[in-house]
Amino acid sequence: MKFLSNVRIGSRLGLAFGVILLLLMGICGLGLNVMSDIQARLDAVISKTNVKLVSANTMSAAVRDIAVLDSNLILLTDTEDMRVELKHVEAATLRFQRGRQALQDLVTTDEGKAMLGRIDKAVAEGTALNEQLIKLAMSNQNGAAKDFAIDRFQPAMRMALSEIEQFLAHEGRVAETSAEQSKTSYQRARMAMLALGAIAILLGAGVAFGITRSITRPIKRAVSLAEQVAAGDLTARIEPRSNDETGQLLRALRDMN
Repeated sequence: MKFLSNVRIGSRLGLAFGVILLLLMGICGLGLNVMSDIQARLDAVISKTNVKLVSANTMSAAVRDIAVLDSNLILLTDTEDMRVELKHVEAATLRFQRGRQALQDLVTTDEGKAMLGRIDKAVAEGTALNEQLIKLAMSNQNGAAKDFAIDRFQPAMRMALSEIEQFLAHEGRVAETSAEQSKTSYQRARMAMLALGAIAILLGAGVAFGITRSITRPIKRAVSLAEQVAAGDLTARIEPRSNDETGQLLRALRDMN
């Protein structure tokens, strides 16, 4: 701390406070940066992953509804009842399309897009079979419609549902991974902030001790010499060793001696 002997006391105190403030700013900056990263991950989970899960579940429910409604349709014989059932099928189809549209811009990974492609393929095949099944039912060919549903339509629906379930499982894993990454980021930030806080405490204590020592030791020496001069002892040897306020005080005492 010898280099501090030529620095004014006010400047030393300012330096000490400046170092402490810089350390505090570093801790705050690190904390804000990590919190921002965690918030971004949470936003991704909430605004994207959850929406994708809801949309995919909507699609799955719609496919199930269509399968059930078509099964009901082939059992009906009244034309008006069939038309009512067809309206329900159209409503379920619209729900599916809305769910699929919601996923269009949210799915960005190659794996996710490949899964959507398989879903689209399976649903397209099911849609074509569904149209054939409806024609058979509306023409009152219930026996043929039943066989067609069992042999071709229902397996196609199960395939579509299987593809959607795989997509849901994939998105569930993505959500879990995002949550784990957020947890890891938090733990790393916590450790880094604790380490930086410990360094700040130790460095702050060291700076405070050094600054205090550089101020109090010369003052004590100056007080001791002043007491000797006040007691009439003019033989004391006064050697100023600094250019700060205490050094100026010692020079004044030397000139008086």
